Amino acid sequence: MIEFKSYGVEKLAKDIEKAIKKYEELHFTSVDKVKETKIRLPKIITKTGEEIDLEKKYRGSTIVMTQVGVLLGILYVQDKLGVPRVFFHVFEKPRVMLTSDDGKSIFIAEDGKEMVTDRGVVA
Repeated sequence: MIEFKSYGVEKLAKDIEKAIKKYEELHFTSVDKVKETKIRLPKIITKTGEEIDLEKKYRGSTIVMTQVGVLLGILYVQDKLGVPRVFFHVFEKPRVMLTSDDGKSIFIAEDGKEMVTDRGVVA
């Protein structure tokens, strides 16, 4: 479960420091920059069937994540008409892989390009 919080400046600074420390532990090197970026949040459906527009609900919120690497491609299995199929896509442009502050969720950052269409993953 991703937790969205309202931040005060002090809490935000602590979360950024925590993300920097996690990055340095993962990469065995110092952080050379901290980047702020805008993201679009998806609509979700809860277990009870309620639809929540995260973009509307959390507009203006700050989410602190740590870069864990760069994805050059993706390998996954998808069930198509009852038959599991393996797909491997090499990305034309590497994509940044991020993790939540608790390390339990992974995110793929893309520069505004559609990553998944009705035909599947766009490489």
